[in-house]
Amino acid sequence: MDAQGIELFFIPDMYPAGDEHVLVHEVTGRIVPEGGIPLHVGVVVSNVQTLINIAQALEGQPVTDKYVTVTGEVGKPSTVKVPIGMLIDEILLLAGGTTVREYTVIDGGPMMGKLIQKDATIRKTTGGIIVLPQDHSLVVEKGLTWPVISNRAKSVCCNCRACTDVCPRNLLGHRLEPHRIMQAIGRGQINESEVLSKAFLCSECGACDTYGCSMGLSPRRVNAELKRQSPVQVLETPIMKNPKAPVLIVSSGEYQPSDYYIVWVWTSMNIRHP
Repeated sequence: MDAQGIELFFIPDMYPAGDEHVLVHEVTGRIVPEGGIPLHVGVVVSNVQTLINIAQALEGQPVTDKYVTVTGEVGKPSTVKVPIGMLIDEILLLAGGTTVREYTVIDGGPMMGKLIQKDATIRKTTGGIIVLPQDHSLVVEKGLTWPVISNRAKSVCCNCRACTDVCPRNLLGHRLEPHRIMQAIGRGQINESEVLSKAFLCSECGACDTYGCSMGLSPRRVNAELKRQSPVQVLETPIMKNPKAPVLIVSSGEYQPSDYYIVWVWTSMNIRHP
């Protein structure tokens, strides 16, 4: 591919811009179908770091290092290149050490990141580390157990559908309706196939938690737990029934197999804890 075949597309300041379904729609106007992947609408999405690793692998160089952003309660928030397997404590020292005595570490971003132990190591999937005080609201929310989350959903959800209104997959036209899944939990219908099927459409971006629910509930955690508990993927869509179908109908009309896009993604996490 020559330079004339490359076009830069600047995504606005939005979330979740990193969700490939959202990214494909923003760049090309196409909608990836339920249960599908970008290739089903003629798009290949690749992270720039992945492309760099592929190029180096072709030269015989394995993936041994990783760029990691360290932010939050550290003396010098920064992005550093570190070896895979490096201890979290060691990378925190590279960022100037922690600025609070009692802290918790999140692997990932504030929306989708997970709590990890301080003696954990950098993995090839690690992209960012956030250091927060142990009493921070994010730490408290991410530390809730499934029984607590489930009981809250049963007793507190008012079915206002605010979680569904901000759901990126629902806005793309997918049948995911988080408020109906929350309703099903309250009615004891958690094991019904229809409920489990919709949960598999969730990307777990957390928009429903942060921007939607005013009651402090977590539809994202509910969907994640339903998927974890399900022994098999129960989502059944046209893509699942016929994965080799060459033509799909999307919002902009009929997709032509010869009209392909390659989307390269370059992202970085640069979040400061106030």
